[in-house]
Amino acid sequence: MKPVYPYAQKGYSLVEVLIVIVILAVVSTGLMVTFISGQREYSERDATIRMQQQARLAMAEMERNIKMAGYGLMDMGNLKINIYKGGTISSWVMVEAGDGAGGSADTIAFRYQNPDIPTDMSTDIITIPVDYPSSKPAVLPLSSSAGLQEGDLLIIYDPADPSKPASVLQISNIPSTGDKVDHTSNPNKFPYNPPSSIELFPQNPPYASNGYGAGSRVVKLKDIDMRKVTYSLDGDKLIRDVWSSTTGVSQKHVVATGIEDLQVKYQFKDGAWLDALDASHDIADLRGVRISIITRSANPDPRYQAPQSFQLTGSLGNGKAYSGGGYRRMTMSTMVSLRNLAMRYTP
Repeated sequence: MKPVYPYAQKGYSLVEVLIVIVILAVVSTGLMVTFISGQREYSERDATIRMQQQARLAMAEMERNIKMAGYGLMDMGNLKINIYKGGTISSWVMVEAGDGAGGSADTIAFRYQNPDIPTDMSTDIITIPVDYPSSKPAVLPLSSSAGLQEGDLLIIYDPADPSKPASVLQISNIPSTGDKVDHTSNPNKFPYNPPSSIELFPQNPPYASNGYGAGSRVVKLKDIDMRKVTYSLDGDKLIRDVWSSTTGVSQKHVVATGIEDLQVKYQFKDGAWLDALDASHDIADLRGVRISIITRSANPDPRYQAPQSFQLTGSLGNGKAYSGGGYRRMTMSTMVSLRNLAMRYTP
């Protein structure tokens, strides 16, 4: 048997080892390039999906809530509620348009009754049983004063006359005898009462055709929990601000992020589309709104330098152009029907 000596055993030569290293390096480089490319594509798709999710979240939130505009308040006159504060007259309307200056983002605000409150408030409504007495212009006769107290804000309206606005009054005193309340003008203590020069109730003709007579209704504002909801942009955040007449305070929360522009168009019964409400188109003729947004990816993509700009113009609004920074952008728009305004009560 032939002996085997250690020096006779063969191994890999240096050249063979180097060849194997080169082959492994080439294969690893290919795998690494493929992995990095896939990871980058995944990140881009994830950023796009997140951007689309924020856009859909913003649209779904606004569409669901804007549909509520005017709910529970449709028989309160011509969709305006007069406010007398500090001797000045302003109005609450069911929908308020805020057209951004110079193409800046718009805002939209609207009012409705809390849907958790029963729509049948017949037990909570107080009526004026007789024509307003001319001898006591600061006393409001009611069918009942039960449950009322000094400082309460009341809404008075004539359901038989949808062309007449509702008005807000503040109780200054409740007499111990009779079903009536005082609403005397006192800007320091009761700022929501009108000055004595404003005729709210019929005393003698011709005031009877302008004021609130027998059969008019009075509702305590906090009992109906009127909500005012405002959508606006704060930086790249879509903010929802909800004011409640029950608490008297506003609560804000972020609806979506990455929202670069918000534009609102308003459609009226005659087919006109406006960027904001104007004197030629009454709020009672408002039928729908178009909400349009530009949404942007959370982070820029150095490889994405699209030259085109995004701008909400024409039927989508009058916004300014947004571009640059390597951000991915998309636009989204939806039409919202204001069904409560269109179906409001008319005799």
